[in-house]
Amino acid sequence: MSEGGNRYSAAVILVTAGYDHRIRFWEAPSGINFRTLRYESSATCLTITPNKQFLGAAGGHPAIRLYDINDTTNQNPVLTLDGHRAAVTSIGFQRDVRFLYSSSEDGSFNPCYLEFIFLSLLVY
Repeated sequence: MSEGGNRYSAAVILVTAGYDHRIRFWEAPSGINFRTLRYESSATCLTITPNKQFLGAAGGHPAIRLYDINDTTNQNPVLTLDGHRAAVTSIGFQRDVRFLYSSSEDGSFNPCYLEFIFLSLLVY
């Protein structure tokens, strides 16, 4: 952790989730759980952006939540994306984190242009 205790930097980030409505961050070499988030349903899809800035989480509901990996004091998502009508089955990020893509049990595939969303968050 850096000064203030709210930033975490690791070469290897391991994140797990399951049916207990928890998302856990682990120090991969030591196996120490350094952060736990409460999640409203079973998180069955997790992905980390290539720059290790955000965690995308989804599961038993149609929303996707993005969490700031480095802000260990914030339990809330920095962004919630809606657009599916059923549970999300997969999520991923494009290499330079401009797009997030997702699929759902409703048979839909949703690409999302994140760059525009992040810019609009900074403006408002």
